[in-house]
Amino acid sequence: MNPQKQKIREYAKDLFLQVDENGSKKYSLREICTKIAQKHKKDIAPNTIRNWSEAEHWISIYEKSKQAGIEQSKIEADKKENALIDAKANDIAEIYKRKKEQAELAAKHIKAKLTGQKLNGEELDLSGVPFRDLLTLQKDAEQTILNLNDKPTHNDNSVHIIIDSTSE
Repeated sequence: MNPQKQKIREYAKDLFLQVDENGSKKYSLREICTKIAQKHKKDIAPNTIRNWSEAEHWISIYEKSKQAGIEQSKIEADKKENALIDAKANDIAEIYKRKKEQAELAAKHIKAKLTGQKLNGEELDLSGVPFRDLLTLQKDAEQTILNLNDKPTHNDNSVHIIIDSTSE
């Protein structure tokens, strides 16, 4: 096939495969012929374009490219969603970690106050914090942990002291 005819065929194929903003074919066979005449100064009949499209399976390529575009869009949307999920998960993990540490620290100090035990000072010293404030601190931390775990909240005013048995 001569190079000029090959260029025209490739140009026709490119036009044939284009999609408009509504997801339909952008150009009819007649419009493709008009564009070829404008660009290449060559008159081509719509039936010729149809014959080329059938011989080279342009319809199949068109359908596959639409499906590939849809899949690519879904993959991109999933990537964005996963990036957002990862970012929010990191934020929540940090909150959870801080509140767990807060609850454990408050529980140690509550236990120390109840038992008269002295803490060795390796952690934040809360010995001067009133007992009631330690209870509030622990309850706040526990409530946040419950919220993050979608557990029922404390609906009473009692304080649930968590004492890690391994820390004794």
